[in-house]
Amino acid sequence: TVKTVRAEYGKYGIEAAIFRKKRADNIETRRINTKVREKILEVATENPPEGHKRWSLRLLCKEVVGRGIIDHISADTMSVIIKSAEQKKNS
Repeated sequence: TVKTVRAEYGKYGIEAAIFRKKRADNIETRRINTKVREKILEVATENPPEGHKRWSLRLLCKEVVGRGIIDHISADTMSVIIKSAEQKKNS
């Protein structure tokens, strides 16, 4: 944090170092929107590739990127998507 504040101060001055910008958190700025989530969940419900008994998070990430649904996704993000879908299904 100190390093970041110091860098901000050096580049943009005291105002930028003290008053940091807030993230724009609207749907348009997110990389993974509802359409992408739906496509990911479609892939997750399909049978896994030959030689695999089930989908692992990393295998699912590779498949989604391979199909061109998204440029990059981490296993952690994939886990959040799958868990949120399971919670909605159980509600």
